[in-house]
Amino acid sequence: MNSFSPPEPCLISVVIPTRNRCDLLSEALRALSQQVFPGGSFEVLVVNDGSSDPTEAVVKERAKSFPAPLRVLTLEPAGPARARNAGIREARGRIIAFTDDDCIPEPDWLHRITQGYEQDERLAGIGGQTFPKLERSPWSRYQDLLLHQPHHDAGGITFLLTSNASFRRDRLLEVGGFDEIFPFAGGEDVDLCQRLRAKGYRLGYQPQARMRHDHITTFQQYLKLCFRYGQGEAILHRHGSGGYKILRTLWWGRHCGSWLGLPWRARRLQRERGFSGKDAWRLAALLCGQDLIGYLGALSQWQWIVKRYD
Repeated sequence: MNSFSPPEPCLISVVIPTRNRCDLLSEALRALSQQVFPGGSFEVLVVNDGSSDPTEAVVKERAKSFPAPLRVLTLEPAGPARARNAGIREARGRIIAFTDDDCIPEPDWLHRITQGYEQDERLAGIGGQTFPKLERSPWSRYQDLLLHQPHHDAGGITFLLTSNASFRRDRLLEVGGFDEIFPFAGGEDVDLCQRLRAKGYRLGYQPQARMRHDHITTFQQYLKLCFRYGQGEAILHRHGSGGYKILRTLWWGRHCGSWLGLPWRARRLQRERGFSGKDAWRLAALLCGQDLIGYLGALSQWQWIVKRYD
């Protein structure tokens, strides 16, 4: 683990969990080195989640010419939730910005993703807008649909995705950070935001805080993504829910019957998002496919969930 003492407290700490993707990480660090952040300072903490590639060496080499303090924390592999928690503990900033190794921030990302905290003490986190790195394919357009817009309910924004978000460090510590029960990326950010909202805090959205993300481009990546979402959703629904045994049948039914709602989803995409008829039906089919593949992902976690909770 590297250590260093900055000459003055950092305003923002950027935390990036990574594992065995040093090429992507190097590109992300290059983009962070070009941040224009007037009136503030920042540090970057890369949390190496047990990589077997030269991740640590790449970060140390980058640190020699990086315009801000850059550290690497090396852990045994345990998943992004534990990696982010390690970053939270080591962070020196009062605001922690999260992104991933496959993301490229715009030059003013840090400036934008941290605007608004001083105006509202109940604001615990702010999310930004995410776009695909490359030209849109049907697969990347599907993922863009999931990532591009904030998620709302009657009480406001429901959760922020940690590929493009910031939080007050003291609020993260208050709720215990990310729940390390999630062994992979999928559901841990939703769970965190639910616990923050349960405390009475708000979440914000800054569309000018823009991030380019390495969206999926193949059918195989689509299958893997949907399967992992299902795994995370199963853990999320069981976690902290005393009524899960009653509710789970309804949850399974929603997945199994998702194709019945395909026409409704297609019409909604046309009406609310402006997609053409063909694109709306294609994306609606991919969303329904996500439900069914996610169901299989949830089943893969079933014995683990039962053993842990029941």
